[in-house]
Amino acid sequence: MSRPTIGRQRNGSHQESPRKVPPPLILASASPARRGQLESLGIAFESIAPEVDEDAWKERRWPVQTLAKRLALAKALVVFERRPGSVVIGGDQVASLDGEPFDKPGDVENARRQLRRLSGRTFELSTAVAVAHDDGIKVHLEPVQLTMRNLRDDEIETYIEYDRPFDCAGCFRWESRGPLLFSNVSTADPTAILGLPILWLSRTLRELGYRLP
Repeated sequence: MSRPTIGRQRNGSHQESPRKVPPPLILASASPARRGQLESLGIAFESIAPEVDEDAWKERRWPVQTLAKRLALAKALVVFERRPGSVVIGGDQVASLDGEPFDKPGDVENARRQLRRLSGRTFELSTAVAVAHDDGIKVHLEPVQLTMRNLRDDEIETYIEYDRPFDCAGCFRWESRGPLLFSNVSTADPTAILGLPILWLSRTLRELGYRLP
């Protein structure tokens, strides 16, 4: 009995070769916003919080965009070293005004101070993402320019009480009431405001073999 030819049906037509299964996907972040963004792509992934001392990196006083990219890369690499053979996504955001970065507020008083400082001003949110895999590393930066409305003190108090944006770069939660603080946003990819520039990331994941809608 003759053996069937691999990749060819008996009637002579070609069979579609089986699709290669992509590596396990890992998000190097504990951010609910980033997890939600990745979940929206409809692909399975695991979330692992990276152990990176962000304050130590910030002490090096790199330019804002350089800092964001290097932090995203550090987060991706520290998880990739623990899970070789996977594809790891690391992300970071740095908010800055006139080139000066400012930290996440951390508490109510710092949140008041930041929002008063940003009221009526245009500042930048530098969103970086790094993708580490067996064949290399890709890094991308998406800058976002945001103009905040002139906020009254009572608006600031109401916003802080509702959203409690103490762990947010720029002192706002875009996925909640954050957009109400702004009069204008300028960026090539609005999804970057939440933490991951999905336009670039989805294209990169497709190139690595993941099936997306």
